[in-house]
Amino acid sequence: MNLFWQAPIVVMSVLAWLAAPPTSLGDAAAREAFRRQMTPKSSATLTNLGQRPEIPPGTFVPPPSATAPPTTAAPPPADGKHDESWWRTRIAAAREAVERDKVFADVLQTKINGLQRDVVNVDNPVLASQKRDELQRSIEHLDKTKAQIADGQKAIGAIEEEARRAGVPPGWIR
Repeated sequence: MNLFWQAPIVVMSVLAWLAAPPTSLGDAAAREAFRRQMTPKSSATLTNLGQRPEIPPGTFVPPPSATAPPTTAAPPPADGKHDESWWRTRIAAAREAVERDKVFADVLQTKINGLQRDVVNVDNPVLASQKRDELQRSIEHLDKTKAQIADGQKAIGAIEEEARRAGVPPGWIR
């Protein structure tokens, strides 16, 4: 009969101990260990089996234009003359390559801005070092992309100059 009256007192004292704020880090660890012992084990396991793999946020996948230079010149026809469709295709391909590189440069700049923010705000020195390395690689890619944009602009200017010298109507290269 004595045990019957002591059980609620023990339960109330444990609940009061859990409800009170911890006084130290050791007390907080003891409470967490006690909580883990008292909670039931999970019955479901979540996995990503059967799902499409995702690209981790820290990886860099260059677009096709970053690895292959844009083709600005098509092979000349056998008779040496170029028609309107040849000039339009050639200038359109050069402009498309420059536009694609500009979009890629904007994406890289956004990534660089985020990495600069992360490098400053991360407290973990190992993670901060990884972020700095990734930031440096991204800056190098941005510099290469800006050089590709400049080369593409020069190629467009060269195509326009070549067309002018060949007497091509200006409407063909607009």
